[in-house]
Amino acid sequence: MTILPPEMDPVPPQPGQTAAIKKVSPAIPAKFRDSQSSPLELEVKEDASEFSFDLKDAG
Repeated sequence: MTILPPEMDPVPPQPGQTAAIKKVSPAIPAKFRDSQSSPLELEVKEDASEFSFDLKDAG
């Protein structure tokens, strides 16, 4: 499983405006943004609607 910042601003730009710059999130260490290096696993069950992860970069 990977954790990624939002792709774009949820409000689209007005006609004639440029799109928002893609957000960089230093709060999400690089290893959690790559499926090859992420140690995270998640099993989704019917009654679960909220998940929490400790994203401290341990190396």
